[in-house]
Amino acid sequence: MMPSDDPRPPKRETYDLLGGPIAPPALPGRVVVGESDYEAVDLAASDLVAQAMNCVREFGDFHLALSGGRTPQPLYERLMYDPDFRAVPWQRTHLWIVDERCVPWDDPRSNFGMIHDTIVQHADLPPEQVHPMPVLLDGG
Repeated sequence: MMPSDDPRPPKRETYDLLGGPIAPPALPGRVVVGESDYEAVDLAASDLVAQAMNCVREFGDFHLALSGGRTPQPLYERLMYDPDFRAVPWQRTHLWIVDERCVPWDDPRSNFGMIHDTIVQHADLPPEQVHPMPVLLDGG
C-alpha cells in the first residue's frame, strides 16, 4: 500500500502556545484500527466483554460509562444481538450515562432513551444498577 492509499488521516503535530511541538504522552498498550466500521465495532465489543469479565472476576462488579448519539449505537446494538458478545455480565454491571440532552427520556433525542431501548430493556440489568443523568430535575 502506498502512503497515499492509507485511508487514515495523516498524523498531526500538536503545538504549545509558543509554537513548540508537544510530544504525545507515553501511554501503555497499543492502538488497534479496524479495516471497516464492522471490524472496529467487533474489536471494541471484544475488548469490552474481556474487560467486563476481568473486572467482575477481580472486583465483583463492572462499571460501564456510555455516551449517546449515533456513533456508538452500532456497538450497543451489536452487544445485544451478536451471541459472541452476550457474555457481558450484565447482572454485575453498573451502567452510567455520561452525556444527555435536556429532554425527557422518551424524547427521540434522549441519549438515555436510546441506550434504554437498545441495552437496558434487553440486558437483564438490575434497575438499581442503571444510572441515567437526571437532567430535568432541579440542579440536574
